[in-house]
Amino acid sequence: ATGTETLAESVAATVPPAVTTVAPLAPTAQPALTPDANALDKTILNHALLAGGLELLPDTLATMAILPVQMRLVYEVGKAHGVQLDRGHIMEFLGVVGVGVASQVVERYATRWLSGLAGQFLGGIGRSIVSQATSSGMSFATTYALGQLSRQYYAGGRRLGAVELKSTFDGLLGQGRRLQEQYLPQIRQQGASLRGANLAQLIRGI
Repeated sequence: ATGTETLAESVAATVPPAVTTVAPLAPTAQPALTPDANALDKTILNHALLAGGLELLPDTLATMAILPVQMRLVYEVGKAHGVQLDRGHIMEFLGVVGVGVASQVVERYATRWLSGLAGQFLGGIGRSIVSQATSSGMSFATTYALGQLSRQYYAGGRRLGAVELKSTFDGLLGQGRRLQEQYLPQIRQQGASLRGANLAQLIRGI
């Protein structure tokens, strides 16, 4: 886990540098920009699909790419609302709601354990189905919830406190898990399109 965290931190450093340092939870005036709602919906969904697709890949580096995808999403949502974010702000934002390197490493091992348990009762097919459904669903739902939470946060002038952020995120996470079944075919398609891709190059481009 320590080695994984070190790798993830180095990968996460690819998030664009800030133009302005923003205090993580300090309230501000309403954002200067009013983003296109449909475009923002598409941005959030695309990032969630990408995260879900990455989770389906066996390569450990694919899992490490999920955090930069999520960080980039928060950055893009803030930017759409006229807020320039730095890496420290984004990491603290993710930390407040419980999303980070350590939690995703634990999630990865939990998924593998659940998959192995299913295999004992259902055989190889059961193991494959459970692994795919649980892992991609967690990554999709988490990324979707992060996008929607950051949307509310920056649209409201960053006035939500840490407790409110966590509570809102938990509700949005449930919404993301329900949507995961609807978008499972697209998640699988995304995963198939990423097989054989240069993941290091993909991460640098995030």
